[in-house]
Amino acid sequence: MKRLVVCMISMFLFCNAMVAFAANQSTDSQDLTITKMTKIIAEDPRDAVAYLRRGEAYLFNQQKELAITDLNKAIELNPKYAAAYLDRGWIYLKQEQYALAIGDFDAAIKIDPKYAKPYFNKGQAYEEQRLYQKAIDTYRSFIANAAPQDIQFVENARNSIRILGGTI
Repeated sequence: MKRLVVCMISMFLFCNAMVAFAANQSTDSQDLTITKMTKIIAEDPRDAVAYLRRGEAYLFNQQKELAITDLNKAIELNPKYAAAYLDRGWIYLKQEQYALAIGDFDAAIKIDPKYAKPYFNKGQAYEEQRLYQKAIDTYRSFIANAAPQDIQFVENARNSIRILGGTI
């Protein structure tokens, strides 16, 4: 029994160490992305993709204000950049700025009506505001536009529809 407890504690410590290592590796990877994108931006300040990538890295590192600044710049440089609207909308959603989030998701959808992710996030924004029928309708739009690789999100949308009292 004592051996089992020691083994379990060892496994627990090992797993925690691996999770911490992975988190540090991911942060290091994002820091490297920030460094690379900063260099690209210095060479070409009109590179909207570099601003998007750096903004996403800032977002991963929980530097949301820096992320928003870069996403704003990406949109300024390329007003048709649906991914930048999606990412900025996600930040607004997490900050409970629902009108701004929905505005960005709508912008991404207008640019690319087959881009499924903004529909899902917009559904979440409606759900957070307790606008359940709008959430259901938006989740249905997500399901209709989802790519095959979005299977887990499709299942999440279906579950949300059911929980909110809708039918699929």
